[in-house]
Amino acid sequence: MKKFIYDVVLEASDICNLENEVKILEKEISQGRRVVMYGRRNTGKTSLVQAIILPHFLSKNKKLLIIDVDMMGVSSLQEIQRRLRIAFERGLSKANPGQSYLSVLIKSIRGIRPALNLSPTSGELSFSLGIDTGAAEPELEDLFSAIVKYHKAHGTLIVFDEFQDISEIKGAQALIRGVLQRLPSDLPVIILGSKKNLLAKIFAVPQAPLAGWGRDVQIPDLEDPVYQKKYHNFINERLDSENKQMPLDVAIQLMKKSQFIPETVNIVCDVLLNDSNPAKGKIQWEHVLRALQKAVEQRKGRYEERLSLLRASERDVLIAVAKHEPIPKLKGKDFLRHLRNLSPTTVYQVTQTLDRRSDLHQTAEGYVLADALFAEFLRQYR
Repeated sequence: MKKFIYDVVLEASDICNLENEVKILEKEISQGRRVVMYGRRNTGKTSLVQAIILPHFLSKNKKLLIIDVDMMGVSSLQEIQRRLRIAFERGLSKANPGQSYLSVLIKSIRGIRPALNLSPTSGELSFSLGIDTGAAEPELEDLFSAIVKYHKAHGTLIVFDEFQDISEIKGAQALIRGVLQRLPSDLPVIILGSKKNLLAKIFAVPQAPLAGWGRDVQIPDLEDPVYQKKYHNFINERLDSENKQMPLDVAIQLMKKSQFIPETVNIVCDVLLNDSNPAKGKIQWEHVLRALQKAVEQRKGRYEERLSLLRASERDVLIAVAKHEPIPKLKGKDFLRHLRNLSPTTVYQVTQTLDRRSDLHQTAEGYVLADALFAEFLRQYR
């Protein structure tokens, strides 16, 4: 039985609409090129890489070293170095090139204490890079030097997820630019990001250290009519297990209500799949609205907790955006009159913070909350 999957990295069979992006990535990576891939959160970019791209290249080269680094929330150069070391360690363990080769490779990394163990049950090699007592994290240059050595022997693929979060760290862009520029021309790198405004500051601003780096690939949402029809088929393939069907016009309404984000559509459709109303037959818009309400109710406690962690001014701005979105101008008089208890300066500062955290998203019509279900919660309960 096919289900609507969300909140996890999807398997290949649960990814819809991204055939063209798969072809582009496979071609670019096979030629050792650099790619910057943007997509709003929950549009499937990480799942595409994890479930399709990496297995495809691993099937061709079992010893391929995958350096998969998640940059979400990174706050210092030291943390970047630590995450890269952990990703390097994890990648070497999976590649398992042999103990003798590893022993030679790690000699070039200063300040580490390697540990190699053979599992008595699985027979697999367990590898870790411990830090010498009193030593700092290995320098990025040393780690990348070891990565290059491995690449020349067996091949390497580097993935940076949520890369835009380095933009707030002083010196990070220049440091990473330095090591990326010294990589061999045939070592492919994929950079993923979900905050378009921050990615633009890294790759589009002429004076930025990484300006013009790599080829841009954008993960589409469900606004494209061709993609809408494909996703409509995807929805009905899963609803069919309970003898339910959703007309195209209703599916498009749901996509629009969900800000054209596949994961939000999946959440609502999962409620419809398991709901007794309707038990069978054609799903109408009234059924979708009830399912949306139920999906919000299921997350009510989570959203209440989320609000409790915010400052009062942040809560006020989020509620105002949710109730009046889209907001053409966050500094405009029409928006400010909904927040008369806050000064224009405070509103501006708060919106800048919310935008950096990706709580807000800018569409062609104006700003909206990035999480459509959270916005629905605020409209219903605040």
